[in-house]
Amino acid sequence: MARVLLLCVVATASMAEPLIVKGPKKTQIVFPLGAVSFADEVVTTKPGAKLDAKKEFGAERALGVPDKQSVTLGCAGSVTFRFVDNAVVDLPGGDLYVFEDGPNVEPTRLELSVDGVKWVDVGRIEGGTREVDLAGKVPDDEVFHFVRLTDLDDPKCGGKFPGADVDAVGAMGSALQVQLSTEVLFDTGKSELKGEGKDALHEVVGKVKAAGKAKLRVLGHTDSQGSGAFNSKLSEARAQAVVTYLRTLEGLKDVAVDGKGYGESRPVAPNDTVEGRQKNRRVDVLVIPLP
Repeated sequence: MARVLLLCVVATASMAEPLIVKGPKKTQIVFPLGAVSFADEVVTTKPGAKLDAKKEFGAERALGVPDKQSVTLGCAGSVTFRFVDNAVVDLPGGDLYVFEDGPNVEPTRLELSVDGVKWVDVGRIEGGTREVDLAGKVPDDEVFHFVRLTDLDDPKCGGKFPGADVDAVGAMGSALQVQLSTEVLFDTGKSELKGEGKDALHEVVGKVKAAGKAKLRVLGHTDSQGSGAFNSKLSEARAQAVVTYLRTLEGLKDVAVDGKGYGESRPVAPNDTVEGRQKNRRVDVLVIPLP
């Protein structure tokens, strides 16, 4: 419970103070959710060719806000990032910005994924174009947590810093994510909200209302214990229980709220450990800004 509330406090403070970052040629890139907008974790790496074998790959340098501490991918190298406390969504205008560093700006291929398994090929990011508008390139109303960048291995790739040099990846089209453990919300195998769960939803909504005009989306998830059919039905029932309760809360009656259950199909941790299964049993509340 305390962990959930801490996440909400940090995220809301960032939402109240948009972050403006300088881009090339004195342009200004605005990130409405502030520092929350940037990638949080490195999931996988594939160092490319012609890298100095003595140097550490160090993809973690590309996490968080741009700070001139970049990772050099190498020729045809790649890195996959995960957004934890927010998600990438298609909103009006630019949605994603890839900050590159170094003397050259090499082309990369950008892919997005909901679960880190199935990927949507957004296309090539040219050397001088780092801002990406997702309109027409991704399914409507989808939210993405994974971004993969792959150096396109230009014939001239080489030198001291071969391949693309990624400093940071940030989402201007960004939805705040608040993650709640189902242990807080429900009894085991049940979909009726507990009193403790209702209290948690009051606290969460009280924080995220600062987002201004927005819609809420509730996503229910389970671990892989039990049958897939049961998990799908349970996650859907839990998502709808949260949706129903949120709609009754003062201040949210005019806010659009919808929900969907995904069963065990979108784990955030391995299901072969007790800790992993506990992380996968969750309800995500997404706060999606509206124009």
